[in-house]
Amino acid sequence: MIGMSDIAGRAAALTDADSRLLVLLDAGELDPAAPSLLPDWTVGHVLTHIARNADANRNLVRWAATGVVSPMYPGGTRDADIAAGAGRPSGELVADVRATAAALAADIAALPIEAWSVVIDTGRGGPVAADVVLSQRLAEVELHHHDLGMDRGLALLDPAAGAALLAAAVHSYGRTRVRSALRLEPDDAAPVGLGDVTDETTRVAGSSAALAGWLTGRTDGADLRCDGPLPDLPAW
Repeated sequence: MIGMSDIAGRAAALTDADSRLLVLLDAGELDPAAPSLLPDWTVGHVLTHIARNADANRNLVRWAATGVVSPMYPGGTRDADIAAGAGRPSGELVADVRATAAALAADIAALPIEAWSVVIDTGRGGPVAADVVLSQRLAEVELHHHDLGMDRGLALLDPAAGAALLAAAVHSYGRTRVRSALRLEPDDAAPVGLGDVTDETTRVAGSSAALAGWLTGRTDGADLRCDGPLPDLPAW
């Protein structure tokens, strides 16, 4: 059974991530047409995706609350919606990110504890408990904050935020993408196993933030420690 303290802790980590992103967006002039760190995406693309992803996760929370199937991106319009919104003025983009994050936070706060165990489907990886929403949304906010290229991104995360991101990335990313066993040994959190870990499993160590960055393809892992070459990972 998923516990209230676990849900509250992860919801708080998401609130913190949202707050730090909005502080960045409010701090100075924003150029929606500037290139982001993601190929072929501008800052406007990234911000539109963050907002539409909040809407998509609200669909999953609604599914958990009502039992009525509610896909993340009904109609397959994800890419078209991002493209359509990317060129909006900066004020409109930031307002969209702020409003959708607040709406998702309200839905999360209102969901009864038992509903977090309801089985839903995110569209990848097969059926999963609804609490995956907290993990995948935290990863989206932190990683796309980094992808904006407007500050030092993941390098700015303190140990608590880094550990929260690594746990979220493992819960969402590891479930759908890692195809071989790994043992992650963060300097600032408990070890994490991915796949069928044995004594022979490759061990990768470093800060939680650095491990999360490498695991999700945001960094090359140069600041990590491994007995041999770092394993190849599938794209995020």
